[in-house]
Amino acid sequence: MDNTLMAPLFNETAGLVRPLVNVDKAVEAFNEYQQLKDKLRQPGDFIEFTDRKGNTKEAPTKGWRSKLTRFFGISCEIIEEHREDLPDGTFIYHITAKATAPNGLTQVGDGMCWSKTKENSTGDLYHNTRSHAFTRAKNRAVFELVGFGEVSAEELDLDPDSPGKKKISEPKAKSDGPKPQLSEAQVKRFFAISQKTEATPDMISIIQDSVCPDRRNEEKQFDWNRVNRAEYDKLCNMFSDGAWKAYYSELMAGQQ
Repeated sequence: MDNTLMAPLFNETAGLVRPLVNVDKAVEAFNEYQQLKDKLRQPGDFIEFTDRKGNTKEAPTKGWRSKLTRFFGISCEIIEEHREDLPDGTFIYHITAKATAPNGLTQVGDGMCWSKTKENSTGDLYHNTRSHAFTRAKNRAVFELVGFGEVSAEELDLDPDSPGKKKISEPKAKSDGPKPQLSEAQVKRFFAISQKTEATPDMISIIQDSVCPDRRNEEKQFDWNRVNRAEYDKLCNMFSDGAWKAYYSELMAGQQ
């Protein structure tokens, strides 16, 4: 038997993961990235936040990711997406993105978003949920491909449109009143819909009290902070499709 066939195939570099460039080149690349940040950054590209140890850091937004894809020549594509429907009627959107550098290196990043976290956002719930998962997936893929260890603002659920420093470690103080389930924009949307109809303010008030009973405060003012999403949707739909007329007539007939 030829013993050479039984000899282990051994490479002195096997098992070692080595840098593709020397130390000087790696440092040079890192410094170039820092210079790029200093000279190209604009308001909205990064958000400051305080970590759990009290250190001030900054997180890049999707706006900065767009600049990286442009100046590094990175392409990013969605390679998989699906919606997971949950028993409670909510859903989770899953998206996988792949970023590719000009030298052929690739990085896959996944992103997900639960529709429950977007219920108070303005606009279409499905679009908002998918869009956030889309952003998270592309951010992960691009930032990991560039490889400087940054976590995006969308990953930390920081709002790029809200100015100032964010804190992600401190729990929110308890409020004496009920926690609002609707945003100010949603309340304005209801009034915009209802005011386009023939309903008078008194009619709107009567319908509100019927659909949302016991929602007035001590000053007898209608308290939108106590209105849940199902009640809100019922009101909006009623005034959008004209069903409020029959509903109001039934209320008045019941009072006679």
